[in-house]
Amino acid sequence: MLQSGFRCCGVVSGFDWARNNSLTTVVPWSCCRRLPNGTSEACEAAPTNADSYYSVGCLAAARHLLTAEGWLLGGIAIAITVILVVSSVAGCCFARTKRTQIYSKVWSR
Repeated sequence: MLQSGFRCCGVVSGFDWARNNSLTTVVPWSCCRRLPNGTSEACEAAPTNADSYYSVGCLAAARHLLTAEGWLLGGIAIAITVILVVSSVAGCCFARTKRTQIYSKVWSR
């Protein structure tokens, strides 16, 4: 799913899969490029050229994603942190109010 989604193959390049002895093909099907009609080219056994499979490694694709969308990921992390801090403060205030109400009922007897 990672290779298909990022349109990449291997870690550094598509040749990373050639070192895998358990793979019976040159590259896995997830490295093959998709045709405009949605099907994939049959490039597993014998990729004809770099146009038939994704030759860019997934490490480079992930770096590109982080540099292009890093501000969005940072903004989401900051928003989650703010929500957690606000909910923690609200929880403490609620607990303090409840404790004060309980003590006031006990002492008023």
